[in-house]
Amino acid sequence: MTYYMTYFQKSIVAKNLVPAGIDPRHIEGYISLAHPTLNSLSWPQIRREVKIAKDCIVADGTEAAERIAQSFGL
Repeated sequence: MTYYMTYFQKSIVAKNLVPAGIDPRHIEGYISLAHPTLNSLSWPQIRREVKIAKDCIVADGTEAAERIAQSFGL
């Protein structure tokens, strides 16, 4: 299956916020669990949320992260 990157994913990748080996879709999925809209987040908030999402992905595993991403259509 081919995925395209959302504007949010492109933005966090461009700002080097996505840790190596982490899928930006997974980051966006976890952040979307806590924030119904990502547009209202400031860059300091996004940086904090990316770190939290990374920790969740490491703790829960990539299979859970993929299910979450798919649940948001990512």
